[in-house]
Amino acid sequence: MRSVCPKPLQFVFFSILLIPFLISGCNPALKPLKKAKAAWEKQEFASLAAMEVSCKPSDKGCNQLHLMKGDACFQLGKLGIDIKKHFACAVNALQTGITQTGDWQMNALNLNRAQTYENLMESLRLWQDTKQGAEAEKITHQLVSTAQTFLQLEPGHLAGIFFLNSGAYTLLRSELLRQNNPAKLCMDLNHILRSLKTFEPKARGTKYAPNFKRLRMDVSTAKTTVSNCP
Repeated sequence: MRSVCPKPLQFVFFSILLIPFLISGCNPALKPLKKAKAAWEKQEFASLAAMEVSCKPSDKGCNQLHLMKGDACFQLGKLGIDIKKHFACAVNALQTGITQTGDWQMNALNLNRAQTYENLMESLRLWQDTKQGAEAEKITHQLVSTAQTFLQLEPGHLAGIFFLNSGAYTLLRSELLRQNNPAKLCMDLNHILRSLKTFEPKARGTKYAPNFKRLRMDVSTAKTTVSNCP
């Protein structure tokens, strides 16, 4: 028998009794969401990563299912478990969850907007490292685009600044080998260095400090290979 959404019933008493069951039937995300939250609290990442999310974007809680699946895949990837599979999973699930989320008041799940974007960008960077050629470049462009979107939402956030510049530098590596246009290459490298130097003082004493320092040193070293680059 085809299920239907709640309709006015003849007797109010029976309507009140049936509404919770009817709403549950019309929202396929509610039941798996409860199970997923319990698994997330127990850090059962493997089961969450393997979870099939079949709800519609309009279903209440569907976004949280995607975000929890993405976070689980990210955690498994960081542990070195089947990294290609899990970072790809993290990117797809986190991106879907972000797209579906309007209200980011989910701190109890550790899925606030800044942390979610940071996990997505880190997943993109590490997934990119498992690829080569055009595939890797496509993911790097996605990383840069994601960082730009995040910085529009949270201007000056250190994670966004770092990943934006990290991605931009990665896209310059092939040109560093060819150096067909040294003037433009020099300009692009200096642009990255200016951005890093602007925000590096803000990064001091934070978890981002080593990343900023290492990236700045890498870009500075690369710059020395470019002719007439002040």
